[in-house]
Amino acid sequence: MNSRSFWWGFKVSSVKRIALSGILIAIGVIFNKVVQIGYPYIPVPFVRIAFGGPALIMLAGLLLGPIYGAFIGAMVDVLGYFIFDIKTFGFFPLITLTYLLLGFFAGILFGFIIKLKDKKKMQIIMYSILALVLVAISLVIVFSDNIAFIVNSGYKFDLWMKIAFPIMMFALYVMMIIFMQIADKKIKNDENRVFNIYQIGFASFLLDFFIMCLFGSLMKGLSFSMDLFLVILITQFMTMFFTIPFNTLLLTTLDPIIRKFGK
Repeated sequence: MNSRSFWWGFKVSSVKRIALSGILIAIGVIFNKVVQIGYPYIPVPFVRIAFGGPALIMLAGLLLGPIYGAFIGAMVDVLGYFIFDIKTFGFFPLITLTYLLLGFFAGILFGFIIKLKDKKKMQIIMYSILALVLVAISLVIVFSDNIAFIVNSGYKFDLWMKIAFPIMMFALYVMMIIFMQIADKKIKNDENRVFNIYQIGFASFLLDFFIMCLFGSLMKGLSFSMDLFLVILITQFMTMFFTIPFNTLLLTTLDPIIRKFGK
């Protein structure tokens, strides 16, 4: 695939763009709010493992560009709130801004990612940073008796949590590496693919790490209370070990759609 495979080379009519936007918004709301789970033992507001919602926002930016991606990302969060969360929480525009930027930067980032051909460098950067995050979170959990999960109160780390959480994250980390290796071997001979598995994984990692984890945690801290920032950040990083492999798998599976738009 050449550079025409990206949003700035897509020959898509305005009607088709609007129709696709509506479809992605509708499916994105369902995936982001329904196909998701919370942390049963960690009552952190607005930190959930959403299976597919962020990936569809990334896909929107990839296919339609940063402006459409930003609009779709924002609408997924706004409509999701008014349909599913309006009786539970107030509306927080700063959280919506996170999803807006996710779609916006996805529309920009994938244009640069296709130029990256060195799989080893992408692997080293991604796996090294994730390993450092894994070690840092594990140390905090193991050597901290409690963290303020709710303002003016604390949540105690039981012994089983200190053992189970680091083991779970390490297992997910190893599974992610194995998944990337196996998936790469299965699709490496397909020359018609727009992106290889490491390009998709690396883009998902960058967007998840900088937008959803760092920026998103800050926005949630400002929305609720900065006393919650540390625990939101830790929990968001834990979520990343689920979402990166899932988003990579989903976007890889949707490659035929991306390929179709590149024609």
